[in-house]
Amino acid sequence: MSLKIRRLAVVGVGIASVGLFLSAADDPKKPAVKGVVQNAAVPKAPVDGAAALAKPFGKTAPEGKMKLKDILAVIEDQTGLIVRVDQAALRNLLTLTAGEAEADEVVRQRISAISDTSVALPRQVDRIPMRDVLTDALSATAERPWTYQIRGSQLVILPAYLVPGQPGQSLIYPSLNPDEPPPEPFLPQGFRDSQIYGLTVRLTMQQQPLAEVLTELRKQTGANIMLDPRCETQLKEKKPLLDVALADVRLFDALRVVADMAGLKMVYAGNVYYITTVANAKSFEPGSAYEPPPKKAPAATPPCAPAPTPAQPVAPKT
Repeated sequence: MSLKIRRLAVVGVGIASVGLFLSAADDPKKPAVKGVVQNAAVPKAPVDGAAALAKPFGKTAPEGKMKLKDILAVIEDQTGLIVRVDQAALRNLLTLTAGEAEADEVVRQRISAISDTSVALPRQVDRIPMRDVLTDALSATAERPWTYQIRGSQLVILPAYLVPGQPGQSLIYPSLNPDEPPPEPFLPQGFRDSQIYGLTVRLTMQQQPLAEVLTELRKQTGANIMLDPRCETQLKEKKPLLDVALADVRLFDALRVVADMAGLKMVYAGNVYYITTVANAKSFEPGSAYEPPPKKAPAATPPCAPAPTPAQPVAPKT
């Protein structure tokens, strides 16, 4: 059947939904069904980023090398994820290490330089999972390593987490131990605190279990948020349903509040936000329930020794 004229029509159901469809002038009219949008676009299902990145890369590198931006383009096309660079994280890093004026000037140049990084790839790279190709490619960037996070339907490229202190040191929470200086860090104080506090979040949920709230915070931030299985008994007994309304709140503080609403405690452990019982939190991370160390009693002053008796002068012999 030849189509003579095509026209674009817009139909709506209520206020919230609008559908687009194409109809032909020669097509017979069909009875309209109340409340149904014919030929409406079907919304795409959300992408499972972790599962998508587990699939093979699917492309070869004829010369054994590809630029990072080309690798990201292949991954974006293969997975349906939206790939972007976290410019705020990069600007924050540059501000803390070089100053705000320089950060504003070089952030775009730095992103461009990173994107143009040439990455050596194995001959059969098409058979390697995309996550491995991406990890190797980001580790090859100049100056410092980069990493990625999956935030919902986004694949976000950002500076990798840096260990803030010597191995085995207890990392006290920022501002919770004002009387005692923290261990000497590898990183500037501002950058260390920025890594701990995490991204700014916005969240509004009503009458939702803790697990659902944590899932939403993971989607927004890509952070490592874990719920201790030992909390299950407590959550099943009390079944707390949370009303959460957060705006412009750093992840660290949001998790502390949300965990407390459920009768639990959040402790921070090297780029992991761990929701656990109050009792376990005290033993797991002393810094999460900081108590000033007991003051040492001053050393006892030894009793004063008697003054020595002055020596008697010896009379000269005659």
